[in-house]
Order: sequence, then structure tokens, then C-alpha cells
Amino acid sequence: MAPAAASILVVDDDPAIVDIITQVLAAEGYVTRACRNGVEALAVLNEWRPDLILLDLWMPKMDGWEFRRRQLALDRARDVPVVLLSAGGRLEEHARTLDAAAAIPKPFDLIDLLAVVDTVLSHPDPQ
Repeated sequence: MAPAAASILVVDDDPAIVDIITQVLAAEGYVTRACRNGVEALAVLNEWRPDLILLDLWMPKMDGWEFRRRQLALDRARDVPVVLLSAGGRLEEHARTLDAAAAIPKPFDLIDLLAVVDTVLSHPDPQ
């Protein structure tokens, strides 16, 4: 089980996906914040350090690849594990390239999402 009040940053440009993910995570006791792209997410990381980032790859302004590259350059956030959420192909390959803790293809089952979140938070992969 994840620690009480673990914090999760949800980075996705689809408002419906963000809404359902944040509602489900909040119901499970997680503290969440949401951003619509990598630019917003980097701004949040300057003031708040989550325990986990759920990251879409395909977003406007700054996609998930560029966000991850910049996240890894931030001292305060480089070790925050990332779980990729994407409808694009080659997701497992992208997860390896980006050193993500896990990858979940869209559309996804919320039970599966919660299981991955719990696993990553319980056993973070040191980077």
C-alpha cells in the first residue's frame, strides 16, 4: 500500500482523463495536482515535489519527451518516478528510452492504473 497522502502530478492535455484520474486518486487518499502540458508541469515542479508523475507523451506546448528531459535536469525532481500514459505506439520502447518506472497504454482500466501507482510508490526504482 502506498504511503498515506502520497502526492501525484498528473500531466495530460485531455481534461476528461485528468478529471477521472484525479478523482480516483483523491478517493484513494492521494494528493494530486494536474497540468495540461510539460510547460505547466515544470512550473509546478519549481514549487512542489510530488512522489510520482503520471505523464502523457503527446501534448501541446511541451510534449512528454521534452518534459522528461528537463525534469531529469532538475536537482529537486530528477528522482521522482514517472509512469507514462499514452495512446501512441511503442510505449514500452518509449518507457525504456525515458527511464520511466512503468507505462500504461490508453485507454486504461482504472483498477490497473491504481495497481501500477501503488507498485511504483511502494517500490520506487532508484535513478
